Amino acid sequence: MKKRAIFILTLMPLFLMSCDSSSSHDNCLIYYPEYFEYYGLYDSLGTRLFAWQDNSQWYFGFMAGTSEPTFVDEVVELQENPCPLDITKDILKSYFAVDPNYSMFLIVVSKEPKQEEMYNFVTKDSEYAYLYDSLNIPPWWEN
Repeated sequence: MKKRAIFILTLMPLFLMSCDSSSSHDNCLIYYPEYFEYYGLYDSLGTRLFAWQDNSQWYFGFMAGTSEPTFVDEVVELQENPCPLDITKDILKSYFAVDPNYSMFLIVVSKEPKQEEMYNFVTKDSEYAYLYDSLNIPPWWEN
């Protein structure tokens, strides 16, 4: 909890800073209060970013750390408040503003996730390449 508070307090001046008309949107950090819980998940072990498709649209949910087991019911809970791709991309900017080399592990799951999908972040295929590119984050295989 202390790490979460420090992270949020560190980023708060960045969130409160307005983007003037000469700034490009790509450089602005935007805060989405409806996804406030995702801003405090910065963890020394990295963050797991779960992705799934629903009606041909990609949605995401964040989970701190990479060493603890992930269970289907935890991902189902993330899927109850789906974060769209454009907002996820904006939230990720806040992580990389703090640490440009931050470890982000992308895991693609089904809309109705299965336990065997929980650690499937080692796939190097076109779907993963598309998502890493769309989110503007470096793929794990390039680090």
